[in-house]
Amino acid sequence: MSFSFKLFAAAVAFGAGLLLAPAALTLVQAQTSEQPASPPAVGQPSDTELRSFAAATLEIDRLNNQWATRIDRAADVEEKQELRTRAMQEMAAAVREEGLSVSEYNALVSVVEEDPDVARAVDEYRRELSR
Repeated sequence: MSFSFKLFAAAVAFGAGLLLAPAALTLVQAQTSEQPASPPAVGQPSDTELRSFAAATLEIDRLNNQWATRIDRAADVEEKQELRTRAMQEMAAAVREEGLSVSEYNALVSVVEEDPDVARAVDEYRRELSR
């Protein structure tokens, strides 16, 4: 499998000691007006959900690349935190734009990490969407 969600988690980190995107999105949900909800029960995700998830991961990759340099170059801790917050908000918005709630996205991260068949399907959708 060319795409590993463990590698995905590492790729979306904003540098050493910073939050990973799935965790960051959970924090954003708590900070936004979204009603806190328990993660939805996810059985076997539909193809539509997997395609949306794959698209969201691609956008999160893009946003991570966009924000990482800015965060690294920030003058002080306060500026870094402000930039991290803005990046997390954009990531959460990207997930919602793909038709998923942050809770659904986080639940799908868990499913992908636990089910190799689902991980392969998401990897295939990512490759398809990247063409």
